[in-house]
Amino acid sequence: PDDNPIETTTLSSETIPQIKSIIIGSLGLVPFQTMSEIPNDARWSRVDDKYQEIADGIEVYDLMWIKKAFDGSKVFWKWRVFVDAKTTLPRRVEWYQKSSIDNEYILKSISIIKYLDDRGMQEAIKKESF
Repeated sequence: PDDNPIETTTLSSETIPQIKSIIIGSLGLVPFQTMSEIPNDARWSRVDDKYQEIADGIEVYDLMWIKKAFDGSKVFWKWRVFVDAKTTLPRRVEWYQKSSIDNEYILKSISIIKYLDDRGMQEAIKKESF
């Protein structure tokens, strides 16, 4: 508990479908459901080689954009994805955020994606068969 009062905000009618779409569609791994949702001023860039020590064959990319918060202030978002260059599948996703008064982005969440191999997929299918 802290001394900050809890504040409740009513979501706008346009915000509710956006949030629902993010939760249902991508398991929170990607920031936008369709290419048309990406803001025109968003920047996509490959991160330099400082991540090369993570693993060979992994490429790192950032997508950065600005979104208005409920109170009208600007919120800066950064979505960092670690991609297996051979399969082009994401292996790790990081979400960062900062306000206009912050100097640095703050890491908000990390998702590590693990994929089943062929044998594991077959076993999973057998378990779900009726």
